[in-house]
Amino acid sequence: MKCGPSIESLANLFRTGFITAGLLLSSPAYADPGDFITYSAYADAYFAHDFNHLPTRYRPYTTQPYYTDEPALNLGYVDARIDSDTYRGRLAMQYGSSVIANYADESKEFFRYFQEAYAGLKLSERLTVDAGIFFSHIGMESWISRDDWNLTRSLIAENSPYYQSGVRAQYTASESLSAQVLLLRGWQNISNDQPLALGTQVAWKATSSTSLYHNLFVGNEHGERIFNDFIIKHRLTQSFGIDAAYDLGIQQRRDEDTALWQGWSILPHYAINPRVAVAGRVEYYSDPHQVIVKSLSGQRFNATGLSANIDYKITPTLTWRNEYRVLLSTQEVFPRHEGFSQSDSVVTTSIAYTLQ
Repeated sequence: MKCGPSIESLANLFRTGFITAGLLLSSPAYADPGDFITYSAYADAYFAHDFNHLPTRYRPYTTQPYYTDEPALNLGYVDARIDSDTYRGRLAMQYGSSVIANYADESKEFFRYFQEAYAGLKLSERLTVDAGIFFSHIGMESWISRDDWNLTRSLIAENSPYYQSGVRAQYTASESLSAQVLLLRGWQNISNDQPLALGTQVAWKATSSTSLYHNLFVGNEHGERIFNDFIIKHRLTQSFGIDAAYDLGIQQRRDEDTALWQGWSILPHYAINPRVAVAGRVEYYSDPHQVIVKSLSGQRFNATGLSANIDYKITPTLTWRNEYRVLLSTQEVFPRHEGFSQSDSVVTTSIAYTLQ
């Protein structure tokens, strides 16, 4: 049985909020907080049907969509953001089926409701330092569906960190080059005791239409783990672009050979007009040693995927999204009503609303 948060954990949770309040009180702009404090809210509701007719409501190997054959809230949050000449920060509280799925490993359940909770200093025009809970520096797909070309997430996105906790420093060398260095509490972790890990990011805008990224994680996750994430984003025209990513992980395992896992994803996207956009995805993921993905059938996990997405912007703040996705494997790893299958397909429809 899970226990409620202790006094100490509550104090730690709200420390960021108290720090942020202190920063506000000491800010020269405090006389008019509306100049540097903004608020927003977001809700993303969906209905998904998995054609494998699953034995439970839960869809495996994914956080979005997590439930099948029932309407559900995927993600909802409210936030407050601070951005002054000296200070910055964000406090966002969240709930939804994706939160339940993605934060299941947090030993203290209370932490799952914090999407971000960090406070930071702008040490110069080029250098900032933040501490707390924040989105992961790894990957090209956002935790927030509104910001992605596809409604669902690729396998490489689902199996790399969406969030992190620790300290990060960000340096902007020029308009085309920036870097991050992060000291983290492990691989997607807030509340569990983990050895400190190192993260880095280098972002380079090679041309006006092409951006390149390299993200790195090095830490001790029951053995040394080195994870590389390579991203390229290219705009062929103002309306048409292609994003691609390749991930490679290396894991040292006690008394066993070094384990490797890898995956890639290619996302073409096209805005037909200001209201209608389409996108696709071709992807592959392989984790034969089950370092990240624990196969429910016990067989080695690998999958190739195809997705097709169409969005309709009803208003500037309200978007209707639809996607069909199929995953194929050489192994019987996908649950179905009786036994396992080498394939899985799902159709999802969603309504996303942003209040700003």
